[in-house]
Amino acid sequence: MAATGGRHDFDTAGHNHIADAGSDHLSWSVDNAREIEAGIFHRADTLEGLAVLMGVPGPKLRTTVEAWNAAVAAGRDTAFGRLPETMAPISEPPFYFGRVRPIVINTQGGPCHDVRQRVLDPFGAPIPGLYAAGELGSLFGHIYMSGGNLAECVVGGRTAGRQAAEARSRALQPEA
Repeated sequence: MAATGGRHDFDTAGHNHIADAGSDHLSWSVDNAREIEAGIFHRADTLEGLAVLMGVPGPKLRTTVEAWNAAVAAGRDTAFGRLPETMAPISEPPFYFGRVRPIVINTQGGPCHDVRQRVLDPFGAPIPGLYAAGELGSLFGHIYMSGGNLAECVVGGRTAGRQAAEARSRALQPEA
């Protein structure tokens, strides 16, 4: 990776880097100061200030954060099914955010799916009517540059299409 003077880059193995003038790699700082300076993260002392930086309505952000904190306090995320041990309140400033943009040629990770391409919820149960096609949730993300997941795109897409068509056909059949 070439030094780029403060640009956030990924190497061909997908590792995060902040390129620094004269260096090919910079480790993440403990306090996020270098990442803020590089423009990767943005910092605000209030939720209202964070909303302005994010370009979102302040009242909507506050409502969203309050709902999240209530879910944390209850130990149950009914909106997204996050496990309680992965949840923490958003309550003490400073507050940070970072913009996320697509910068690779395919997905890395994604939802889990079974052999019938049905997307699974966080508890391992199939989500009715939701299928993964292509490399979404790919098993081969670590070798994508070599085209390792092209067959998965074709086979997975065909499997997902068949499963969705069969499910639709069953749903349209009158009950006996």
